[in-house]
Amino acid sequence: MSFTVIAPIFNEEKNVQILFDEILNSCSKIPLTQVIFVNDFSNDKSLNQLKNIKNSKFKFISHDSTLGQSAAIHSGVINSQTDVIITIDGDLQNDPSDIPKIFNKFIELKKNEIFIQGYRSSRKDTLSKIIASRIANYIRALILGDSHPDSGCGLKIFNRSDYLSIPHFKNMHRFMPFLFKMIGCATHSIDVNHRNRQSGISKYNNTGRAIAGIYDLFGVVWLKKRYLKNFYAKGDQIK
Repeated sequence: MSFTVIAPIFNEEKNVQILFDEILNSCSKIPLTQVIFVNDFSNDKSLNQLKNIKNSKFKFISHDSTLGQSAAIHSGVINSQTDVIITIDGDLQNDPSDIPKIFNKFIELKKNEIFIQGYRSSRKDTLSKIIASRIANYIRALILGDSHPDSGCGLKIFNRSDYLSIPHFKNMHRFMPFLFKMIGCATHSIDVNHRNRQSGISKYNNTGRAIAGIYDLFGVVWLKKRYLKNFYAKGDQIK
């Protein structure tokens, strides 16, 4: 069972080559087919760095405007060659050495409809960011019944076919455990490493993240109530 790794990239010029090398090294003993970096209209030298990577397993996609992380993931998924997808953040805070762990857990559970996301139990972020994230997770769990402890972690694994069945919208990556559960997938978390950011800056401030999160949450609550689940229609066939 081969897989594709997808990494959204926005202004990560110093991290691009390092991340690709770490992914390749970490996946040397598991069936990695493809690595797709999605450049979300970076305004630094990220695109130049992507063009410099020469490897048969590597592919990059560039947006012609900044569309956000969810759109970058979506572009990667629809251009992937495999059904199994692993996503990872482009800032090097997710550790590529966790990819074999999450992949092997996916294989171990042996289910066609499954979603696994990392849990950064020891986050290397500012205290204010950690507190804001915990509050957001608490509110999400309270309102949506989403018990995943860290829905913001970029390290995820899922089936492409399942992903294409969930609703897609801006900032949907923050609600993926809930969305996969909504279509009937089993969801799990797995403890993963989290590293200090070595270069670049965070793309969000806590206030902006909170406002966007609240706005999106109202939309997901609406979606939860209005979502038409899969069903089998009974009756005579039309001839």
